[in-house]
Amino acid sequence: CDHVVVIDGGTLLRSSSTSDFTQTTATLAVEVTDSDTHPDGTGALRKVLTDAGVTLVGHDGIDTEGLPGAGHILLIEATGEDTYDLVRDSVAGLGLGLVRMEQRRHHIAEVFRTEQGGAHGSAIPAAAGAVQQKGSGRDEH
Repeated sequence: CDHVVVIDGGTLLRSSSTSDFTQTTATLAVEVTDSDTHPDGTGALRKVLTDAGVTLVGHDGIDTEGLPGAGHILLIEATGEDTYDLVRDSVAGLGLGLVRMEQRRHHIAEVFRTEQGGAHGSAIPAAAGAVQQKGSGRDEH
C-alpha cells in the first residue's frame, strides 16, 4: 500500500502517501533496565528527566506526569539533540542499562482516532473512515 484515501459519507477527508502518514514524531521511546540501586529504573529515570524539565507524554500525546508508567518504556518529548544527550547522561548517571532510545513514528491507525488534534490535526471518527489501497479496488473498515 503506497497511498491511503480516507472517505466519510462520500466526502474525501484525507488522501496522502503512506510515508506521510507514518512520518517520525518528536517523541522518543526510552526503555531502561532496573538495577540493584534502582529496582524501578523507569521510575528513577522519569524523576530525573522531569526534574530536568523534560516533558513526558503518553500514547496519544496525553501527559503522564503523576501516572504510573506503561511498562518500562517512557515516552518523552524531544526538543532537539540535547534531549538525546540528557537521556543518555541520566541513564548512565543512575547506573541503568539503556535498552533502547528510538524516535517514534505515526501510525496509519491514528487517522481514525476520534479525539481532536490527532496525528494530523483532524478528528475522524473510527467507524466513519475507509482506507482504500490504491490499485486494489477494495475498502477496509
